[in-house]
Amino acid sequence: IRRALPFVRTETEEETQGLFRARAKEPCLALALGELGKARSTLSASARLALSAFAEEAAAMEALEKALLGRRGPITEPEVIGGLYGQKPVVTASRLETYHGCPFSYFAKYGLGARPRRKAVLGPADTGSLIHYVLSETAAEVAALPGKWKAVSEDALMEMAERHTKAYIDDVLGGLEGKSARFVWQIRRISDSIRYLLSEMREEFSQSEFEPYAFELAFGFGEEGLPGVLYDFDGVEIQLAGKIDRVDRWEKDGETFLRVVDYKTGNTAFRFDSVEAGLGAQMLLYLFALCKMENAKPAGVLYIPALSQYAAG
Repeated sequence: IRRALPFVRTETEEETQGLFRARAKEPCLALALGELGKARSTLSASARLALSAFAEEAAAMEALEKALLGRRGPITEPEVIGGLYGQKPVVTASRLETYHGCPFSYFAKYGLGARPRRKAVLGPADTGSLIHYVLSETAAEVAALPGKWKAVSEDALMEMAERHTKAYIDDVLGGLEGKSARFVWQIRRISDSIRYLLSEMREEFSQSEFEPYAFELAFGFGEEGLPGVLYDFDGVEIQLAGKIDRVDRWEKDGETFLRVVDYKTGNTAFRFDSVEAGLGAQMLLYLFALCKMENAKPAGVLYIPALSQYAAG
């Protein structure tokens, strides 16, 4: 540059005493914000005054001022809480566990709506949706048969499962054409798990008085499913909401017994010490909330692995 422009005078940062920062908007904005902190100076005050004449930069300074000087600590104002979580905050068992483990994580996830970036792969949510859809559709078809689960054959059950699995793949996932080999393998693995789960259901319900009552039963989400259970928390009314993978029902001598089933794609162990610590209580919360809404008696909770396990190597 010196060879190309030999007559241009050189100025150092020390010589300009920081004035060079006022020659472009973004450095000038940073200079103006120094007025709010330790870098306060006549120059920063002048930069602030100059930028205040521009509407866009003035708005940016106002927003940054709020961020830099804003109050920290618990949020207690009802209007702020309502703006973040709704006028009647909805909580689920998993949300309560998140708050118990890290209040800031709860604030970021459910108040601000922060979400991690998702890869374009078949994730746990997609896997769960496929499994629940096929189980629900197949169970409804079995319930319409004479004798229901006690009469349906293994071959007929597998035919139903294959048909509903293909319908979901075609209608929701856009078919398998053009999908990666990993995607196809994932679908094959999930299909194997669905067949296993249905075979286990057939064996169980052919010997039990319980029958599948509902799949993915939602409560507390407005028009979807059942109403939620309301609680008063320091003057703020909250509503317990959730979605249960499967509910089984048994009618006996005029009484209704319910049990909830949770299909897990990972390793989950029920531990009393975790429940006492406020963790791992999701299924118990859902069971008692459902029994309260349905005027039924609790008959238990059950965790069932939803995916086939493969050896690592």
